[in-house]
Amino acid sequence: MRTLSNPETSVGIGLDTIERILEDYDSYILTLARQAVIRSATRAEVLDMEIDEIAQMTRVKLWQTLQKTRVDNLKAYIRRIAHNEAINRIRQQHKEVIPLPIDEQNEVSQDYTPLSQSESILDPVMIFEQKEAIAECTRKLITLVIQLPHRQQQAMICSLKERHDDPTSLARSFKLAGKEIASYNWPGDKVDENRLRASLSFTRRRLRRYFVVA
Repeated sequence: MRTLSNPETSVGIGLDTIERILEDYDSYILTLARQAVIRSATRAEVLDMEIDEIAQMTRVKLWQTLQKTRVDNLKAYIRRIAHNEAINRIRQQHKEVIPLPIDEQNEVSQDYTPLSQSESILDPVMIFEQKEAIAECTRKLITLVIQLPHRQQQAMICSLKERHDDPTSLARSFKLAGKEIASYNWPGDKVDENRLRASLSFTRRRLRRYFVVA
């Protein structure tokens, strides 16, 4: 696969350059689409279709933007596109499946207001927003963890693997940040494990200050 000399900043509007960017970032777009789709609000039989739809619309929007302007931080911009497309898909799905209330004369009920439909899509959108907020915190935490000294880094990664609901997703997030964590496990020696766990309290306090809301 061809790689740009500096894919975060070297953006032009030539079609060849845009095609290279789309090729280089395609796996990242697919990863974001998988993370963005809300599985609890998507039927299993159409899950792959929804992921493909979000990914394809992200590619299209990125293509359109790059023909018009320069993007200095491609990853952040692509993440925002995928985020917006996921919300659009949620809203579209609910518009398609929510029937209008009909009275006895087969006419729209007088009690119906557009607000009731807006309220009905609030929960999945809120779920998505919460999921994105958690994902952003995770990305920030991973960035900080991989900058720690080796022993503190090992302790935090082992603790995260132990406590995370989806270890595969965690490993994928670390991999996107350039860190393979498959080999990170608690030491077999119990004394060494206890020493490593003892460092967690200090390390967590050190990281916590980066997440304090002013």
